[in-house]
Amino acid sequence: MRQSIILGVLLISFSYNSAKAQESKEITRYNTIYVSTDINSAYNKVIDYIQDSDYFILALDKSSGFIQAKTAGSIIMNPGTKREYSTIGMRITLNFIIRAINDNQSRITLSIYEESRTFYYEAPPTYVDIGVSQDELQYREILDDLIKAFM
Repeated sequence: MRQSIILGVLLISFSYNSAKAQESKEITRYNTIYVSTDINSAYNKVIDYIQDSDYFILALDKSSGFIQAKTAGSIIMNPGTKREYSTIGMRITLNFIIRAINDNQSRITLSIYEESRTFYYEAPPTYVDIGVSQDELQYREILDDLIKAFM
């Protein structure tokens, strides 16, 4: 009887952990696309996309499939707020990881890091770290635009 209780607890624990693992995979799915091209072509097309957009390249490492790009974003003014600072704009950093699935298919994963440029009255502008974006729409807009480069 005792063994069946322990076995039952282990089975429930394993089932719960498996469900959690699948749930976390689904959460990260929105930041990944699959393209029908080899890894070298995918890497070059991501570079072309970055250069054709309002981003500039910060780092490239072809052997690891890593590309980092940054943009200053649009300027947003907040006149009339009662805060002691105002938002001037957003700066985002895009990190692309490109991996080969097989000879004719690649996976592109995007991570977006955000910073908000603010200024305090009588102080120089600064960037405040917002962190890694969890905004699915922001990822979809960039990846939907990127996927057009593969058509």
